[in-house]
Amino acid sequence: MSNPIIKVDIKYRDLEVSLEGEVDEVYRQVIKWFNKILPAIDIAEKLILDIDFERLASKLEKYINISRDGEIVLKPLSDKFSLHNKLLLILAMFKLLEFIGKRPSSVTLSELSHLLNASAKTISSRLSELKSMGYIERIRENKNVKYKISLRGLLYIEDKI
Repeated sequence: MSNPIIKVDIKYRDLEVSLEGEVDEVYRQVIKWFNKILPAIDIAEKLILDIDFERLASKLEKYINISRDGEIVLKPLSDKFSLHNKLLLILAMFKLLEFIGKRPSSVTLSELSHLLNASAKTISSRLSELKSMGYIERIRENKNVKYKISLRGLLYIEDKI
């Protein structure tokens, strides 16, 4: 008499495995798979950074308002905010607006200059510095150059406010 054959299909989140064979062998494979996969998933989940946009919004509302059509209005900011941080606040708000589907997160130099009531040259210099620190990204769209906050910039500004 031959040994019975068993087939086991396992689906855990987006991972799937199909095992087939003798009962004892499939049992060992199942245990091996769980011992290999589950700790790796737990470790990976601890390393993955997710931005809590609800928490970010509650922090940003102290400094920035948004009109119903998505226009950003800065509240009067104290002198404790450098131009770097003001730029990051605005870019974080644009990221939040993208998250809720109001507008893209990338913004032009002239938009930032207008929002901060500062010269394009001054804003451009600060953007270059922020880019070199890894806090923002510079994006070319056709003939336009736009800027958006990076994950590193979001984490930084969330910690500062």
